[in-house]
Amino acid sequence: MKNLASEKQKIIEHIGSGKKKITVIAGLSKNAGKSTLLNWLISNCKGDLLGVVTTGRDGESYDVMAEITGKEANFKPSIYVPGNALFVTGTDIIRKNSSSITIKEKLPYKAAGRNLWLVKADVPIETEILGPGSVTEQISIADRMLSYGAKHIFIDGSFDRKAIALSPKVDNILIAVSPCAGNLERIQTQIDELNLLTSCNTISIPEEKALSKSKIVLNNSQGIKHIALIKSYSPPEIKVTPFSRLIGHENELLELLDKDKPDTIYLPTSVTENSFKIIAGKLFSSNLSVIIPHPLMLFLGIDSLAKLLPRLKTIRKLSLKAISVNSFAADGNHLDCSLLRKTVRNRTDLPVVDVMESGLC
Repeated sequence: MKNLASEKQKIIEHIGSGKKKITVIAGLSKNAGKSTLLNWLISNCKGDLLGVVTTGRDGESYDVMAEITGKEANFKPSIYVPGNALFVTGTDIIRKNSSSITIKEKLPYKAAGRNLWLVKADVPIETEILGPGSVTEQISIADRMLSYGAKHIFIDGSFDRKAIALSPKVDNILIAVSPCAGNLERIQTQIDELNLLTSCNTISIPEEKALSKSKIVLNNSQGIKHIALIKSYSPPEIKVTPFSRLIGHENELLELLDKDKPDTIYLPTSVTENSFKIIAGKLFSSNLSVIIPHPLMLFLGIDSLAKLLPRLKTIRKLSLKAISVNSFAADGNHLDCSLLRKTVRNRTDLPVVDVMESGLC
């Protein structure tokens, strides 16, 4: 049995170690318990100057996007910001807390039409934080916070192909899981999918050098611009196709595969279940390998994912470091907390925490 205290301590120690500067908290669904996890992390990462950013809005008193309003399920916790921590918020929140914060700068970004400000908490406060939806803008704010002396940045983000979790500047990803993602069986499947995604092999140094020499690999989060067919790495023999995405071009790609007979396909785009079904036969019959920028670009069911994995490589790994579980469901379909914890812990080797469970750090 895993030791609760050591699991939690392992997460805190990992976040505070070395050059790891940016941690993203993402949920497998809405209302997964990200804010509760964020507050726990902030409370336990003591001693270092912290920065806190979100995607959109966090810490509001109720979920304005919920379909049902005025019920307990819509209550959302405020974000706890310790003294000296940096965070991003709006003009109205600054007015409410004017005696407790110091304005660092007005940011050139907005969230939901509201101007954004980078501020410092002079004393511990519970507040609402804001942030832009763009990954580029979120990373820019994180860099600003680091320039003001922050030692670590927490970003309350999302988990999809356009999410902050794909950024190469992110050092750690923590995933929050709750019954809002589905029943216990569905959660088990999602954990299995995460296990597969974190186990993806990365490209070798010779492969990376060959791709770089071809001038189709960019030094940013977008990776390669177009689908490419790779015949060899030494010397590089790489053909760039006119297609920047796979969806809608599956049959054209199959024609090119028949004509050029490459050994490897580079897909700089999301791979959906439907697209995979169209090209899978050719992948397997021709023993083709596949390279993608990041595992989160795979939108496949677990069976397809397991089939693709042996011939798949990625440029970057999914830096998933821990899973947080929350048995509460906003729609009322709660799960037994002990059963949920046990199920997830039996499904992964990653640290698994329920911050509401006794034995906090």
